[in-house]
Amino acid sequence: MDGKPIQFRSDVIDFLAGKQIGDQISLVVERVPEDGAEAKRVDVQIVLGPHEEDPERPMVGVLLDNNPPIVEFPVDVTIDSQNIGGPSAGMMFTLQIIDQLSEGPLTRGHRIAGTGTIDRDGTVGAIGGVTQKVYAAIDAGAYAVLVPADNYPDALVAAGDDIQVVSIDTIEDAVAFLDALPPA
Repeated sequence: MDGKPIQFRSDVIDFLAGKQIGDQISLVVERVPEDGAEAKRVDVQIVLGPHEEDPERPMVGVLLDNNPPIVEFPVDVTIDSQNIGGPSAGMMFTLQIIDQLSEGPLTRGHRIAGTGTIDRDGTVGAIGGVTQKVYAAIDAGAYAVLVPADNYPDALVAAGDDIQVVSIDTIEDAVAFLDALPPA
């Protein structure tokens, strides 16, 4: 937009913050065919109109979304999530993949429970229902439960003296905890 690279939808919002209704902007749109053919660049001139929900704010007039990244894995990964819905098992799925690619069991024979979303950079994010998940870990006889740092205070209250709660910021934190476990 006006020569500035746009990577995310939020970049457009930031760019438009300095513009007025009626301003003309220049877009270079790159169309990438699904068949893998060469991308085509199209130059477009647009006059900003009033935003439908806030008539004082300018808008481009198209719906924008971030394309999901195309990730090429060096190994085939198949996850059967069974009845798990939502992103809160992301950290545990990631640990399972690491375990499958590692020598020996990552948990050293301990039953480990955990929850947390996972970002592409390995950051573990907060989840909902941590109290119930800690109770489930206790009921399952887990040695420890790994929880996102943002959920740690609530998890500690739920755990009482019944289970070790481990605060996790990144997947590296989780692996470091598991690597330090004594064999079961």
